[in-house]
Amino acid sequence: MQLCPTLTLRSSGPAEHGAARAQRGALEDALRQLYLLDALDDDGRVTGLGRAMSALPLEPSLARSLLAAAELGCLPDALTVAAMLSAESVFVGNRRAPHAARCRAAEGRAHAGAVTPLL
Repeated sequence: MQLCPTLTLRSSGPAEHGAARAQRGALEDALRQLYLLDALDDDGRVTGLGRAMSALPLEPSLARSLLAAAELGCLPDALTVAAMLSAESVFVGNRRAPHAARCRAAEGRAHAGAVTPLL
């Protein structure tokens, strides 16, 4: 379960917003994880850090990491890591490979055609 909606829910106030319909176990797990990230205090209220985390459009663990990195003076490195963790794949496949192969083949045919009349 994503924690961001849970954190947003908690920071928006005491209204239920349909949270009562959420699966109890998943909600408890999300709240426990937010507590471990210091986004919630012992009473389940959103902390100042939790508010700062909810302002970032990231998973709470990444938001917490970036806020800590800013305090420790290593934000540029942490941003790189967060970007890589947020991407579906950090490796760019050679999407042009089929196109490049067709171009090479066509280029080879063009050269072969130019040489053939000379033979």
